[in-house]
Amino acid sequence: MIVIMDSSGLVDVHVRLPREVAERARSCGLLEPDALSRAIRAALDERTDDEFFALRDAGGFGEHMTDDDVMAEVRAVRRERRQRAVAPS
Repeated sequence: MIVIMDSSGLVDVHVRLPREVAERARSCGLLEPDALSRAIRAALDERTDDEFFALRDAGGFGEHMTDDDVMAEVRAVRRERRQRAVAPS
């Protein structure tokens, strides 16, 4: 993988994919910058959710939280991320 950063705050990422995967992804529009950005953000959100639930399950919060409490926290974190993503720099 090659990553090239420029002064605009954007990053060019060059990856090698199997031809079949690349062709299917291109035909579905998944190689467009917006689609890739959404997919990467979703994967990051999922990873954060997994870490959050692992911490909860390990008793890392110091108090018992219901599933509703946990989901409220997850929603709040996601809302903050969306706000930061659209806020002007």
